[in-house]
Amino acid sequence: LELVVCDDWEKDVEDLELVVCDLEDGRSNDTMKIVSLQAEVDHIQTFAEDMASALELSRLKYEKQKLLDSRSLFEKVFGSILGVSKQTDKERIKAAHELSRKTLMGALQNERESIAELEDLLSELEY
Repeated sequence: LELVVCDDWEKDVEDLELVVCDLEDGRSNDTMKIVSLQAEVDHIQTFAEDMASALELSRLKYEKQKLLDSRSLFEKVFGSILGVSKQTDKERIKAAHELSRKTLMGALQNERESIAELEDLLSELEY
């Protein structure tokens, strides 16, 4: 009767060892998936930053053209002579650059938070 108990115990140990191996393989697979997802997030983040920059540049060009088109001939001629409208244009461009900088910084901060969440998830899976 003791041999049967001993055999059952050895079988239980073998089963548990198989479970441990499966869990370790699963953890390894999860780690590889996280690394792959991190690379994809980095790629998407770079793409999003490039797109935001392109959109801001396009918007600035549009705003500049809209401003130039909306000024009357009088404003164009006398504004150029007096230098008044050039100052206004410079201020608007500076304000547009500041707005685009804030927009890009906000997008970058959001991406950093996403990366931090992924890193937290990775550390949880490692334990």
